Amino acid sequence: MLRNILSIIGKIWKRRAYVYRAVLNWSTHCLDVIAYRNSGKPDGKRVIVFIRAISDIRLFKQAKALRNTGEFYTVFFTKVLDRSLMQPAFDEIHPIISINKMVRKIESISRKADIVALHISSPPANICRRLIEMKLPWPVIFDQYDSWMVTMGPDYKGDSSERMYNLEQQIADEKFSFENANGIISKTTEIEYVKSILDIKAPSLIYPDYAFEDWFVEPQEPMRWEDGRPHLVYIGSIYGKEVPDEMGYSKFFDFARNLNEQRIHFHIYPSPTQTIIYKEYKNLDKELPFFHFHKSKNPWEIQKEIAKYDFALDVAWFDKAPSVREEKRSTATGNKYATYLEAGLPIIANVPYIANYVRKWEIGFIISDDQYIFDNKFMLRRKEYQKNVLKKRMDFNCDSHVKELINLYEEGIKEWNMVSKLK
Repeated sequence: MLRNILSIIGKIWKRRAYVYRAVLNWSTHCLDVIAYRNSGKPDGKRVIVFIRAISDIRLFKQAKALRNTGEFYTVFFTKVLDRSLMQPAFDEIHPIISINKMVRKIESISRKADIVALHISSPPANICRRLIEMKLPWPVIFDQYDSWMVTMGPDYKGDSSERMYNLEQQIADEKFSFENANGIISKTTEIEYVKSILDIKAPSLIYPDYAFEDWFVEPQEPMRWEDGRPHLVYIGSIYGKEVPDEMGYSKFFDFARNLNEQRIHFHIYPSPTQTIIYKEYKNLDKELPFFHFHKSKNPWEIQKEIAKYDFALDVAWFDKAPSVREEKRSTATGNKYATYLEAGLPIIANVPYIANYVRKWEIGFIISDDQYIFDNKFMLRRKEYQKNVLKKRMDFNCDSHVKELINLYEEGIKEWNMVSKLK
C-alpha cells in the first residue's frame, strides 16, 4: 500500500509541470462556468466538437483554420488546457469532468445547431473508444497522433509502470478506434502501415502538422557573434540521462559535444512541460562553450526567437533507440517542422519523413548521425535554401488545406449513415 502511494507521489512529482497546468485549468474552468463565459451562440454555423485530454498545437491549427472559414462553430472539451494558446481557435471550451457529463453537454449544444462530427485527438485513445461504444448520433473522427501501436508494435507486451499510459491498453484502444471510427486522420503515411494490419473501412486523410500563416516571420539575417561561427537551433522534446538509450532518440548530449568540437553553436528550446530535465542541460550549457540551453517559449512566440539562427534541426537518433520500430522511424515527424517554416529557417534533417521534404523542396540538407562533420558549403547556400522555404511554406499551411479536413467530415457522415442503416 505504502509503495503504491509513494509510486503515485513520484509520478506526480515527475510530471509536476503537467499537474500545475491541470490545476490552473480547472480553476479557470470553474470561473468560466460561474460567469457563463464558455457558452456562445452558433448562429446558424455548423458545429465541430474537438475532444482531447490535453491542449495540442495541431488541434489548435485545425480548429482555427475551420473557424477562419466563417462556416464553423468550434467547441473544445479537455482536461488540461493552455488557455492562452487555445482560446483564439474555439467558440466554447469545456472541462472533461466525466464522459457522461461531456456527452450531455454535447447534446445540449446539438439542440442549438447541427453537429457535423466529434473530432477526437489521441493519445490516449480511451476517450475515442468510449464514445464509439456509446453509439452516439454523430460521426466520430479519430485523429491519432504518434500511434503507440506503430512505435512499439501491435502486439507489444511490457511494463508501463513508469509511463503516463498503460501501453498495452493504449494499443488495444487504438486498434478499436481505428477499426470502428467513422473517419481517420493521420499526420503521416503511418496510416498505410496501420491499414495493412487492421480491418479499416472508414475514410482516411493524411493531414500533416501544417504551418500557421498568422505566425509567419519575415526572413532575418543570421546572428553573428565575434567568433563568426554558425548557429544551429532545435526546438521540442528532449530526453535526459536517466532515460535508457534505447528510448532516448532525442538525447542530445553526444551531439552537443560533437558540435562543440567543431566550434558550431547549438541552441535548444525545450517543450514547455519538460522542466524535470532542465538541470542536466543547464549543466551541459556551463560545460560546453558552444552549447546554449534556453527557456521554453510559447508556440506563437518561438518563431521570432529562432528566426535569427542559421539552420533549424529536425533530427532524432533512432539508431540509438532499437525499441522504436522501423514503421515509426520512417514516418516520424512533429510540429517543429511547421514551426521552422513559420520562422523562415532552412532545415537540417535526418528523420526520413522530413528528409524527403527537405530534399524535394531544396530547403536544407541531410545529416547521417550525431557525429556528422559539417561542411561549410551548406552554410554558403543558406540564402538559396531560405528562399525556397519562403516559397514552399505558402502552400504548406492550414488555411490552404482546410477543405481536405471538411471533406473528410462529409465522408465520415456518409460512413456513419451507412453503418447506422446496417444496425
